[in-house]
Amino acid sequence: MNERPASSFPQPASTSQASGTSASDPQAPAFQPRLREDSPFPHPAPVPVQEAFSDSQFFRRTLLVAVVTVLTGVLLTLVWFAGDIFLLLFGGMLFAVLLRAPTNWLSSHTRLSDGAALTISIVTIVGTLIGLLYIFAVPLAGQLGKLIETLPQAMVRLREWLGEYNWARPLEPVVAELARVRVDRLTLGRA
Repeated sequence: MNERPASSFPQPASTSQASGTSASDPQAPAFQPRLREDSPFPHPAPVPVQEAFSDSQFFRRTLLVAVVTVLTGVLLTLVWFAGDIFLLLFGGMLFAVLLRAPTNWLSSHTRLSDGAALTISIVTIVGTLIGLLYIFAVPLAGQLGKLIETLPQAMVRLREWLGEYNWARPLEPVVAELARVRVDRLTLGRA
């Protein structure tokens, strides 16, 4: 290691240095940091004293902060109101990735062009969706019809059941309001 002589370390501040004045140097700082004798680091670099801002510098910096703040606010407002557009763009990117994966596979494993592979991918995906809709929508429509038929009877039974209990008296207006709602295919379609 580098051995430094003991005289290179700062000495404790004397009483005249503690008050801010020095006998040898009137501009010496009032405090000098003490370093440990085994410290590998050199003396700390002096921190330059920053001069006061002139009025023009202060105005320029204040104007810069104001402009950055306003631009950030405008940008955040645009992002807030353009959320639907960003959602549409994100959905479009996801849809493109969904179409691109089978298109790349088809064009690399066959001699089809990208356009033909894309067409086959789109037809296959649309056909699959139509098939799934047919498989699940037909039974769902039948169950929806049964629900429309049995729901009014269930409301009557609910009203009778709640009438048997004293604790359910506050619920009677709610049940009466629910019984007035007309349940049909249009109402269930909007839900």
